[in-house]
Amino acid sequence: GGYNRKLENSTIMALSSFGLFSAAVCIQLLKRKRWQRNYNRHVL
Repeated sequence: GGYNRKLENSTIMALSSFGLFSAAVCIQLLKRKRWQRNYNRHVL
C-alpha cells in the first residue's frame, strides 16, 4: 500500500500545482484584458 499512497500524493501535488498555475494564468489574462480596455478608453 505504500507505493499506491506515494502515487496518490504525487498525483495530488501535480493536480494542485497545475490548478494554482492555471488560476494564476487566468488572473493574468483578466488583468491584461481589463488594462487593455482602460488603455483603449484613454486613447479614445
